[in-house]
Parts: sequence; structure tokens; C-alpha cells
Amino acid sequence: MGKIKLLVTAPMHFLPSIQTRYKNLFDIDFIYPSQYSEIKKIIGKYHALIPDPGAKYRIDNDLLIEANKLQLIVTPSTGTDHIDLDYCNINKIIVKSLKGTGSVIDDIHASDEFSFLLLLSMIKKFVPSVDAAKAGKWREIEDRFRGIELSGKTVGLIGLGRIGKKMARYCNSFGARVIAVDPVGLQGVENV
Repeated sequence: MGKIKLLVTAPMHFLPSIQTRYKNLFDIDFIYPSQYSEIKKIIGKYHALIPDPGAKYRIDNDLLIEANKLQLIVTPSTGTDHIDLDYCNINKIIVKSLKGTGSVIDDIHASDEFSFLLLLSMIKKFVPSVDAAKAGKWREIEDRFRGIELSGKTVGLIGLGRIGKKMARYCNSFGARVIAVDPVGLQGVENV
């Protein structure tokens, strides 16, 4: 048998060193962005798949039924809700995610930093103030854009997983009190 045929529909254009390494290890095709119909036509020739967890389609049984050689799906996310796990279990397709990879996932901060950026953007009314500045109308209406300070405020978080814990830490460092509810582990935590 030659190299394993790998289909990558996840975005990897911003990881050129990984792309190069994978090209040396696998017979690989990168298709991003991808369409469901496009993937359905070609998935039958691949042994492994790295799907785009943000695609507008699921890796469902209608797609997987065409994947008669598929043995492995590795999603570059902690969640697997975009993959039909029941079909994969029945058909002995191994599914791996980043969940439980310890330091690998702990060293990825993009999601929690982006979440914190959204929080700051909201309380500082960032988007409308930028739009006003671009339109040259800052001074006339600047009172509309006075945001609040995070310091001294209480922030409520739903979920204390990897991202929630980091959000709590960021909020604390800005002087905010954090109250969290975690539906999986802890029921309610104050002053995280």
C-alpha cells in the first residue's frame, strides 16, 4: 500500500509548516473552502479526513456512506457535534478530536482571546464608535459611545471548560468579579 490518502477540508493555509509536513507524510488534498456536494463526490477515495469544524454542513451518514475507505476522522476542534458519531461507531471509523490532548490544546489561546475581545468590544461599544470615526462624526456623537469599565463589574459565564476558565482569568485580571455555571462539572461557582 502507498501513502495514506488524506482529505483536508479544514482551513490550514495559515499553517504552512504543517501543510508541508503533511504533504511529505500523506497523499493529501487540501480543499478549503469546500461544499458538501463536492466532498460527497470524492470522499470515497480517502482513508482519512480532517474536516472543517466550521463548515455549514455536517459529516453525516449521507456523506459517510460514500466514504467506503475512510478509517479515521481527526477534527481540529475539541467538539465533535459536526460529525455523525453513531455512524462512525457502527462502521468502525475512528474519530479523534483535540479534547483531552492536555498541553496541546491548553497552549491554544485563539478562541478564548477572541471571546474576550468580543466582550470588550461590546462593553466599549467598539464597532459603532469605529463606524462613527470612519464617517468623521466622532466629536458630535461621542457621548453615545461611552462604554463601561470591566473593573468592578460582575461577569457571568456559562461553562467552565478550557475557554471559560481562561475567560474567568482574563476578567479577574481586569478587576471583574466572575460568577460561573458549568452544566457539565460544577453547578455554580462564585469568584472564579
